[in-house]
Amino acid sequence: MLPQVPEKLTYQGKRCDLPHEQPLEAWFEKHGNRPDFYVPHTALWRGYVGTWVLEDDRLFLTELEGMLENGQVVDLRTVFPDADGRVFAEWYSGTFSLPQGELQNAICIGYSSVYERYLTLTIDKGILVSCHEEINDDAISYGLGV
Repeated sequence: MLPQVPEKLTYQGKRCDLPHEQPLEAWFEKHGNRPDFYVPHTALWRGYVGTWVLEDDRLFLTELEGMLENGQVVDLRTVFPDADGRVFAEWYSGTFSLPQGELQNAICIGYSSVYERYLTLTIDKGILVSCHEEINDDAISYGLGV
């Protein structure tokens, strides 16, 4: 599998990739209303890209891009018909691991590339509850240097 197209996140005014996380999938699991997304290539198996923002310690979905199997262009209202600009992600609890520093090892399978460290954001029901930096033990273990 090719490296997957990441979700996008704006945090503290900086836009970054979410190379491992797909917060909208938790919505689909909880509500069971996953649209029939068109898969344009093997680097986008989920069929969409979400754009997120953490603002005032709250996670919002601000944009959804993709296409349905029937050719309809996807936007926020495809999943959230009453959406007006952004949707508070109250359904999501988990962690975001934001790559920091240099790419240590590019691995062209799924979400496996290794960075020297990560900023770990813990989110509970759409609210940021903690933030800390972690050194990537795999980078040290494999002699990739940090």
